[in-house]
Amino acid sequence: DTTPFQSDEQARARLRDLTRAALQISVDKKAVLFSGKLSGRKGPDILLRAIKQLPAEARERIVVLFLGSGELQDALQSLARQTPAIPAHFLGFQNQTQLSQYYHAADLLALPSVQSETWGLVVNDALHHGLPCLVSDAVGCAPDLIEPGKTGEVFETGSTESLAQAICRILPLTERAETRARCREKVSAYTTEKAAAGIAQAFRSIVRHEQPALHCA
Repeated sequence: DTTPFQSDEQARARLRDLTRAALQISVDKKAVLFSGKLSGRKGPDILLRAIKQLPAEARERIVVLFLGSGELQDALQSLARQTPAIPAHFLGFQNQTQLSQYYHAADLLALPSVQSETWGLVVNDALHHGLPCLVSDAVGCAPDLIEPGKTGEVFETGSTESLAQAICRILPLTERAETRARCREKVSAYTTEKAAAGIAQAFRSIVRHEQPALHCA
């Protein structure tokens, strides 16, 4: 359900600079957003380790936004401070009506789940806001929503090296109006209304095929 969001370009123009200024993120920085529980199965530590592997020129341009809470927060804060340090903001849990400002402040979303992720709805949320997405191949929506070089990149689950390479590939996609348009177009077919229509269609199809045949005496 995207009704709580302010996801269009007008909202982006209004919210992006305000939110980045509040977080003290300069215009030359790329903000990578992680949205979800700070737990081992979601792999937020893999994201930080992959960024640390980047060439200095790329690494020093990156800021990470952790949107959510969980048992790994203290460990992640410590890891972010270790050399080479990565600027990281821990924003805690946010109500759905507050999320759009952070999606617009970011340049891409990362979902580095290390265990099977049935779908990954945060990817839908990000694409609605025009954000390209980095997802591990354990994320169920990857084949449906991620077109490499267009709406994001897919990397090998648990591999910091594969993720680092994917970050290098995705950075040129960010900040392009055509990328944001592609992301919104890609996710436009994935709405609650269309999901409900699909379920209803499947149900009607099954009922038609299971009607008992008539027999005449």
